[in-house]
Amino acid sequence: MHTHRGVQIIASAAIAAIAHLTVATAPVALADSCSDIHVVYARGTYTVAPIDPVGQALVNVLSSELPGKSVSVYGINYPANLDLNGGSTAGATDGWVHVQNFVAACPKTQVVLSGYSQGADVIDLLTTASGAAFGVPTPMPDAIANHIVAVVVFGNPSRKLGGGPLPPRSTLYGSKAVDFCMPGDPICSNGADLVAHGQYVNAGLVTQGAQFAASRLTPNPG
Repeated sequence: MHTHRGVQIIASAAIAAIAHLTVATAPVALADSCSDIHVVYARGTYTVAPIDPVGQALVNVLSSELPGKSVSVYGINYPANLDLNGGSTAGATDGWVHVQNFVAACPKTQVVLSGYSQGADVIDLLTTASGAAFGVPTPMPDAIANHIVAVVVFGNPSRKLGGGPLPPRSTLYGSKAVDFCMPGDPICSNGADLVAHGQYVNAGLVTQGAQFAASRLTPNPG
């Protein structure tokens, strides 16, 4: 249910999260050629494009888990502001176009979808037909699922305001998805710990998400 209170909570928690996201970041890899792994990431509310610290930490760990493999990143282009319905829908549309174009150009590249906070909702819209907290579902064509090896989301508002965690709501992607929610995080649970929403990196959940994605990669995709 899209409540005004829910919107206020997301706004407050997003602002608090920015203050508590601390991680040493490396430059985002934006490759024009076909990489071994391609991360498509949707950042959280009021974070700086193209990806936020949660996304950068995910890429850093994923790269360290896969020595010798090239990793490219695309930050979904959307406002990431408090126009939660319109912005999330715009993000899903951008992600939908990017993933299909990328898969057509680089069919052997293994793709990981990920998002944090409002960005997790954007990923929901791409991988489910209903149950997202905000926006209009824009599920990708079924054939795209063969190229997506993992879906990893953090602080997902759909767990609280939508239909619940992502895995049981997605027929095509549920078995390859993980949906992390910090205890007490008011965005994805009934907790009231605003600080928790900014602790996914420090608590090791981003590392777990990256390791999950790495474990699903095919060593030599054909």
